[in-house]
Amino acid sequence: MKLRNVLNATKVVLCAALLLATLSASSAKAQSAFNGKFTLTENAYWGHEILPAGDYELSIATTGLPSIVVVRDATTGKEVAKLFPQIRELSIKGESELLIGTRGKQSVIYSLRVPALGMVFISDPDLARGAEKEARNARVVPVIVASK
Repeated sequence: MKLRNVLNATKVVLCAALLLATLSASSAKAQSAFNGKFTLTENAYWGHEILPAGDYELSIATTGLPSIVVVRDATTGKEVAKLFPQIRELSIKGESELLIGTRGKQSVIYSLRVPALGMVFISDPDLARGAEKEARNARVVPVIVASK
């Protein structure tokens, strides 16, 4: 009888945790900390994803760790990348923008600067710190603040 009570209590706790996680995810999605739009004129890697040239929308679902950056195709609304940058720096200067460097012959988005949140989200620390000579040829892509 005691084992049955323990199992029932465990089921209740697991169901409650699942419900809480679902509600938290829905809440985070509905209340993005930042929404923006950008256009890539060339293919570029961002994290493990390659984004073809084109128009995109991005949202930052949370500024806590891990931060969650969701990138969608601006035409279809389809999610094309979900990034979890683990390194952040404080920054309130400048405009919202993507910083792109090169590694070999590949373009790499290495930072997302969002002064409205007071942060820079770094996805490639070596390029962001200029540890590689390719970082000196950085290109900037403006991120236009969007309201949803």
